[in-house]
Amino acid sequence: SCEAAAWPAIRAAILADAPQHAAPAFLPAEPELPARVFGFGLVGDLPEPLEFPAFVRRLHDLAGRAHCHVSGPAPAVVRRVGYCTGSGSSLADAAFARGADVFVTGDVKYHTALEARGCLLDVGHFALEEEMMRRFANGLRTALPGLPVHFLPSSDPLRLHLPVPPTGTDGGRVPEHPA
Repeated sequence: SCEAAAWPAIRAAILADAPQHAAPAFLPAEPELPARVFGFGLVGDLPEPLEFPAFVRRLHDLAGRAHCHVSGPAPAVVRRVGYCTGSGSSLADAAFARGADVFVTGDVKYHTALEARGCLLDVGHFALEEEMMRRFANGLRTALPGLPVHFLPSSDPLRLHLPVPPTGTDGGRVPEHPA
């Protein structure tokens, strides 16, 4: 995507860099005016309903995380899911208005969690964006065979830190219900 005036120079640079035997295909398109806003989030139905604990386990597997934060009322069964990677909790109400049983995102703010009218699952900003970028790169590789597409994995800047339990005569265990 580029400004129309910049296209001739960009096209020439791409053609100059392309192998002679594989000229790239271009799909020029004029921008739609007035521009339409499509948004970022999605709402869709699962292939089959899942009980909430099974849905959360599957989500943990997909996001590569052992935990998530849950706020709002958890449904017994999840049929319809809304999600937005990154900091998408502002879209939760729109997803619930479209029938989502849960809304999955990467950053749920405190007051958003308090006022949730549906079940919000915060699996971490990094975890969702990293996985979506990995999937996007794989999709590009499939859609554009022969074009080198690279995914550069990163690491989450936030780490889970569990406090070291206090030591004592019981081997360091903290009683479940301290007296």
